[in-house]
Amino acid sequence: MIDQLAAAQPVGAIVADIRSIAASGDLVYSERSDVHYDAEGDHAYTVDLLGVMQFRDGLIVSWREYYDPRPMLTATGQT
Repeated sequence: MIDQLAAAQPVGAIVADIRSIAASGDLVYSERSDVHYDAEGDHAYTVDLLGVMQFRDGLIVSWREYYDPRPMLTATGQT
């Protein structure tokens, strides 16, 4: 899917706008918007998501992200 998205709209940059972050034990939760820009630097699309990372001995051992893919799919003509 990522290869198809990159072919449909090359990404120049992605900026993560973190709205909130919290930790509980070895889990870190982040609510953020990933703002995607095309190769020319113009806004392509924004994806709102929740990320959950689990740490062990200072390393990420698990990383999950939950989001609605429709903005990304629509912007790249995948829908």
